[in-house]
Amino acid sequence: MAVYCRQLADGEQQEYVIAPHSDDQTDIELLAVKAAGARDKGWTVEWTAQTTFVAKKLRWGGIDCVRTFWVE
Repeated sequence: MAVYCRQLADGEQQEYVIAPHSDDQTDIELLAVKAAGARDKGWTVEWTAQTTFVAKKLRWGGIDCVRTFWVE
């Protein structure tokens, strides 16, 4: 399994895999760390399932940025 992120901003989409911070970190632990980090940086975080959340923030001069994180 792995943790993925899809970012959508200004009509452009990027998708990438997020590496764990340590060898023994589970995907669920990594997902929780990413959600907490996003909240700490001013993102609005909404959990949509136990293994998925969406983070939203205005960035780069007012562009809506939406990041969806999930475990697959």
